Amino acid sequence: MLPAQSGLRGHAAMCGRITNNEQLAYTPTPQLLEFLANGAPPIYIGLGSAEIDDPERTTETILEAVRRVGVRAIISHGQARLGARLSNCPHDVLFVDDVPHDWLFQRISCVVHHGGAGVTETALAHGKPSVILPFRGDQFYWGEAVARMGAAPDPIPGKSVTADSLTASILRALGSDIAQSAARIRDQIVAENGTEKSARAFTAGLIPEALRCSLIPSRVAVWKVKSLDMQLSAIAVGVLRKDGLVKPKDIEL
Repeated sequence: MLPAQSGLRGHAAMCGRITNNEQLAYTPTPQLLEFLANGAPPIYIGLGSAEIDDPERTTETILEAVRRVGVRAIISHGQARLGARLSNCPHDVLFVDDVPHDWLFQRISCVVHHGGAGVTETALAHGKPSVILPFRGDQFYWGEAVARMGAAPDPIPGKSVTADSLTASILRALGSDIAQSAARIRDQIVAENGTEKSARAFTAGLIPEALRCSLIPSRVAVWKVKSLDMQLSAIAVGVLRKDGLVKPKDIEL
């Protein structure tokens, strides 16, 4: 999606997003499956590793905004343990531990998050509008960048978020214009075909001569002798070990 930067030449390449198939194979809990099945797609709220001074107050703010907007919500406990001390959870809210974003974001309507690079990228890749509450560092950059792209309202600094500002931002994010922008960005990311491009860029950078076994050049080297400028194929290592000419401590992958 972003143009290649002038400094990325030679051994570096911008290829696009690499799909994480392990996350897509996630097995959810029965409770999560039941919640997803029993109503409209919820919004997701997760603040990741954000450092929150008052988790109880932040939990109350989030729940009040969810109530005002009138949506169902899945809220990640995260590092701050949101909802950990909540005595009475609303029926339309589910608190969860870690759930792979690639799996979950296919099943929700909007992502409220702290603007970490990973969650930002995954929300865009699945075409989901964002509400970004940055706390530090590059999170502010991503909040502004996604807003400029039209896939989120203006970010709200996480330490100053209120029920009023969060309610307004969620309502804005669920509007048709931001949803359309998010869907357009998703289509662009899919069209990049980042997984295939990454594989091609990797193989194109390989130098065949550098991969050959020093003793059997027709074989691919997979081992390196630590004390020598020598790389060996599996069969070469097998023969040398059998003859006592090399020991496991002498080689490395």
